[in-house]
Amino acid sequence: MFYGETDAYIGRCAYVVIAMALLWVTEAIPIPVTALIPVVMFPALSILTATDVANSYMGNTSLLFIGGLLVAIAVEESGLHRRVALGVLKFVGSEPKWIMLGLMIPTWFLSMWISNTATASMMVPIVEAVLVQLRTAYKPTSEQSEDAVTRTTGFSRSMSQESSNLSSVDLQVSDDTDVTKTQVNGVANKHVSVEISKEADPEDNESDDVSSDVDLTEEEAVAHQRLCKGLSLSIAYAANTGGIATLTGTPPNLVFSGQADLYFKKYGGESGVTFLRWMIMAFPLSLMMLILCWLWLTAIFLRGSCKKQPKETSNAVKRVIQNEYKRLGKISFAEIETLICFILVALLWLSREPKFVAGWSDLFHNGYMSDSTAAVAVSLLFFVLPQGKPTIFCWRYRAGIKQKPSYTPLLTWQVAQAKMPWGIIILLGGGFALAKGCKFSGLSDWFGDQLTAFESLDPWLINLVICVAVAMATEITSNTATATLLMPIMAELSLRLNVNPLYFMSSAALATSFAFMMPVATPPNAIVFSHGHLKISDMAAAGAMMNVIAVVCLCLCVNTWGDAVFSFTEIPAIFNITNGTVAASDLRMLTQTES
Repeated sequence: MFYGETDAYIGRCAYVVIAMALLWVTEAIPIPVTALIPVVMFPALSILTATDVANSYMGNTSLLFIGGLLVAIAVEESGLHRRVALGVLKFVGSEPKWIMLGLMIPTWFLSMWISNTATASMMVPIVEAVLVQLRTAYKPTSEQSEDAVTRTTGFSRSMSQESSNLSSVDLQVSDDTDVTKTQVNGVANKHVSVEISKEADPEDNESDDVSSDVDLTEEEAVAHQRLCKGLSLSIAYAANTGGIATLTGTPPNLVFSGQADLYFKKYGGESGVTFLRWMIMAFPLSLMMLILCWLWLTAIFLRGSCKKQPKETSNAVKRVIQNEYKRLGKISFAEIETLICFILVALLWLSREPKFVAGWSDLFHNGYMSDSTAAVAVSLLFFVLPQGKPTIFCWRYRAGIKQKPSYTPLLTWQVAQAKMPWGIIILLGGGFALAKGCKFSGLSDWFGDQLTAFESLDPWLINLVICVAVAMATEITSNTATATLLMPIMAELSLRLNVNPLYFMSSAALATSFAFMMPVATPPNAIVFSHGHLKISDMAAAGAMMNVIAVVCLCLCVNTWGDAVFSFTEIPAIFNITNGTVAASDLRMLTQTES
């Protein structure tokens, strides 16, 4: 292949990348539609064959994402997530700082496994119910407290309905995923249009009236306003930080995993990114961020929180939480089955290939099993296991009456189809196609050549700059799209600096989840902002410091225990090639041979 011809391929691919980047940033057309452009443009410009492009849209990473989402949808359908959240709140104290921590822990944990948007949507009504009780209890009389509990009942009854209404709009999003507020086939635009309707039930408005009926002193009103802001932000921050702990927690993590596998495979190796290894690195970072978020929000919004709350306030808060938990009733048969399946898939992910001991994948031929196998296998169970006790054996008789045979699975395809974020799946595939086109056209090599100016800098310093730049960019751009565009560049830059490509790639992927300043940054931010307790200035002031804390923690993570897990500072032997790259023509010939 002549150099002039190579330059032509680079120019054509660059044109497609720039066009897609502009469309993703401006959202002139829906984000998933932009992700379909490579299907047409790459074959038309002779960059990749139609078969190569099409194969990128449904790979192992996409199937892992689908399997994980089916597990999350089943958890939402059974109501297990609400039981977990309210169960945690029952055991924390009634002091505002402990209430905040009690709200953050279940939000953080659930966001590792289910949609950040779904988690935030579920937790916000619980926050509102607690805030009603705290405001009412500022004037502690037994009559007033009892009246507040009674009047909050209407609000409580609407919580499940409100969450259900949101599921048709927001809960289709996979995780903080950068997916945003206005849904288009599962992917949202970066405009705040999500509003949690409080008019779904006429009695909902009564809960707001409880607040207005209580006349507070100026000092009490200011303190309560700060509490509203702090508890609202705690939900958004916990949801954002929880998603980074697992590969399936947020789409940018899957973008990183999928493109890393693709990049290493083209050089004849494996990335080594598994569910367990990622969690070993990211879980401590996520936990650290949760604690620091709590301390920061407590410091700026719960001033004077060391003062013990009046007994009436504590009792009112405890009553509303206990009432909500009792409303759930006894744990259902469906919840038990869902919990068992949830634990099963987590164990399968963690034990597939732990490295330090033999995993269950060793029972099969090498390379035949992956995390997607476990995810899909368990997901199939949700379509088989019954939602209620089957009418067999002793369960066929209830109160001496013979039951008619009936069967409804835990999850139906109609529900799964409605809640599945198909747009995100297309977006992931489009990212993989874009990465493959950049590599085989030679564009990624060209990018690497332009980055030689950074060779004189220490890798840790470049990594710091990357983390800061990505954290700022993700405040206004799509997280998944940002990660998709950056992965090939980060890989080439790593090779130029003789470090593991996973070093900069993982840092950039994690940094896309650290968006704390703007309502449009992530769906959880938009949801809590829509409830009216926060102004943009409040979010920006609190989030600016959180961005700084997040970048510092991220750099600490990847340069210490992250390096121990993935050997970031050592370049794999498969990349020890002249100039650190493979000629684009050779890769093109390899692709044609494989096809």
